[in-house]
Amino acid sequence: MGDQNRPPKKMKQTSKAFISLQLFSGCLLTATGIALFLKPANVFSGGIPGIAIILLNIFGRDYDPYLGVIMFCLQVIFLTIQLIFGGKSRLFKGMTTALIMSSLVQTITWFTLDVTLSENSLLMAIAGSILAGTGIGVVMNSGFNFAGTVGIADMVSQKTGISPGKVIIVFESGILAFGGFVIGLEQVLYSIIGIFLMGRTINYVTGNRNHRS
Repeated sequence: MGDQNRPPKKMKQTSKAFISLQLFSGCLLTATGIALFLKPANVFSGGIPGIAIILLNIFGRDYDPYLGVIMFCLQVIFLTIQLIFGGKSRLFKGMTTALIMSSLVQTITWFTLDVTLSENSLLMAIAGSILAGTGIGVVMNSGFNFAGTVGIADMVSQKTGISPGKVIIVFESGILAFGGFVIGLEQVLYSIIGIFLMGRTINYVTGNRNHRS
């Protein structure tokens, strides 16, 4: 009787393959939005990528090729927080996403270091935030989580039932203040637009879900 209720082995393998595809494609979309749009425009919407972009402005442009490395170092800090409050299962998923995301950002940055798609920071902020928000939503739908404000927002969302997009908007406020001090108020305005669009996109892709159980 027990064997009859088990899903076929092939179905399990297909499910794992689909989840892996979701994870990779979501990370690729997010990494592309960060490396090709947000970073060149100095738009710091997006948690750890936003903090990393601000830090690049502090360290100097010699560190531009190492955006992915800086992101990974920041993710380790946030992963520690997730380990304390979210448990080992969230740590494994967060580390997996962190490795894939940082590697993709680093690779895309290396190959597109001198590429500027547009001089219009507003258009870059809009395109990058929608692209990154779509990728984040796809990753969250796969069951994996991000290290950083997104990961913590997803964790808070599970405990409170508040949509992850709304929690992310709250976390971004501190990053905006930091970025405004380092880079300037004009980029803050573009980043606010980016944060709003990213939050709305994440909510749309995830079905405005909450995690109350």
